[in-house]
Amino acid sequence: MNNLQDLFIARDIVPVFDYTINEDAKAALLKIFTTPLGSIAAIAERQHILKALLADEDLAVAHQYRKVDYVDVQRFLIYFSQDELMKIDYLTYLFQQQKNNVLYGHYSQLIYFFNNLEDTIKDHINLASLPKGYQEEIRFLLNYLNDFKLSTLKVDISKQKFGYASVQMLNKLVLEKRKNGDTLLFFSKLSLLESYISICKAITKMKFNFVAVEATDFALSGMYHPL
Repeated sequence: MNNLQDLFIARDIVPVFDYTINEDAKAALLKIFTTPLGSIAAIAERQHILKALLADEDLAVAHQYRKVDYVDVQRFLIYFSQDELMKIDYLTYLFQQQKNNVLYGHYSQLIYFFNNLEDTIKDHINLASLPKGYQEEIRFLLNYLNDFKLSTLKVDISKQKFGYASVQMLNKLVLEKRKNGDTLLFFSKLSLLESYISICKAITKMKFNFVAVEATDFALSGMYHPL
């Protein structure tokens, strides 16, 4: 059973593992199941990643959010008008209340969404248990999130101290990360992580076993799945 096309993967297999929250993660999941791994080492590494994520049974439960928050935050970070994010002086800021309210809404949503995501990753993913290469992927996600100073700004919002200085700092950061490609890379890496979490949910729910890989072939237990 070497021809993956014969397995009708997209129709029959992927839905079993699909607990994704957004379309990007769904696309990443499909890519995982339709792109054969090229070596035993690659298979072993993927199994290592999944087993590490499965080690915390609360990860799949903790990783929840509203799809609209993901879509809105992603759209804002990638597509929001650059002109509206340019630095302005304090006097100009005071006289554009409508624009300020729009940005306040975007940043409030971003801060709460990202803060929840950051907490989930920090609390439920043990970096040391992951393969070294994938540790760097998770560190990239955490570093990106950390740059937004989420905990501090969340407190500022709750105390109504979120104002001119915070907005100017965030505007600059959003433009920098958009320009250097970090934002697109962030969402790509996040989608892959979410697809792995989705697979973990299915493994737990269906009580799947991992494929045992030998030097010459696969030893399959129960059913075929590219894990």
